[in-house]
Amino acid sequence: TNYEKKGQTMKEISRRDFLKLAALSPLGLLPPEREPRSRQTLGLYLPFRFLAREKFMADFLDLTLRSGANTLVVDIKDEHGIINVPLDHAYMPRGIFEYPNYRGLMNLLDWARENKISLIARQVVMVDPALTKAFPELGLHDWAGRLWKDANGIAWANPYDERVVDYNAAIAASAASLGFSQVQFDYVRFPSGEHDLGSIFYDKKNTFEN
Repeated sequence: TNYEKKGQTMKEISRRDFLKLAALSPLGLLPPEREPRSRQTLGLYLPFRFLAREKFMADFLDLTLRSGANTLVVDIKDEHGIINVPLDHAYMPRGIFEYPNYRGLMNLLDWARENKISLIARQVVMVDPALTKAFPELGLHDWAGRLWKDANGIAWANPYDERVVDYNAAIAASAASLGFSQVQFDYVRFPSGEHDLGSIFYDKKNTFEN
């Protein structure tokens, strides 16, 4: 990755080196100079299950304007693995794309452009029961070879698997192409704090190198 700021360029670093630097010295990731934000951000969160509810959306958008909010965070992939952006991918499970929500999302994008509201896409990554049900080989497993599930009975995707990474990257790219200004990745991690972590079988050792 190259960072350029007013003629100053930081050296190119690999993804692995980037992760090492982030863990050891997060401040080292900052560009040589930082410009202040042009405006303060006041945001509201919108779960995408409400996008198809016309009456709710009318009230919510009115509240957004009256509150002075200038940013909305909108789900594009939730904790169930359901998405509301178009996607063509080999590992896309059947039935996870909800067209009514997508139509509502298109209306929201048009409204946001007209009212100068920034849209941030929230994407849950590793908590993905839809993906792991359709493709069990992409999930975390226990020592008996069964899909590992957390205390809520939800299966997680395997963060080591590059196919999981590619699948989620494709979803984010779709959101960006629609006009979202940012993509916020949530649950970009291994299970931690959940129950029965010792039963998870990892086929790789967790190191800076991988």
